[in-house]
Amino acid sequence: MEARLPLVQCPVQGLPPRADPHAFRGQGDGAISGASMIEIAGGMVPFPDQMPEVFAEAILAFLARKYPAR
Repeated sequence: MEARLPLVQCPVQGLPPRADPHAFRGQGDGAISGASMIEIAGGMVPFPDQMPEVFAEAILAFLARKYPAR
């Protein structure tokens, strides 16, 4: 998988769960050119299930920046 990451050409927003050292390890290392990362404090591996409101807000903010309303 890591070898194919540089081939990604669409907008990417990483949401690494900061409280999980295994999931957070290596985030933001530039594997996907132009990807942005938002560190989520207190998040663990089940981050979307653990903090659904925070997860949804981060996704909606990313989409609004990349695809503003016309």
